[in-house]
Amino acid sequence: MSPAEIDPENGGLRLTLEAEGIYDKSTYRYTLKLSPETLATMFVAWNDLQGTARQHCRDAFLG
Repeated sequence: MSPAEIDPENGGLRLTLEAEGIYDKSTYRYTLKLSPETLATMFVAWNDLQGTARQHCRDAFLG
């Protein structure tokens, strides 16, 4: 899989990917359109995961 195109779209993001077929030589093209709200949700979730990982590290080292 390789990124084919990344474009801003109305404050959001449009990401187009190309992927090879599993059983043949076909190429498939997928486009993900992420709204500003979806990007914000992903950002918050990522930061929450990072915070959880940091807390696990602290707990492991500090007991």
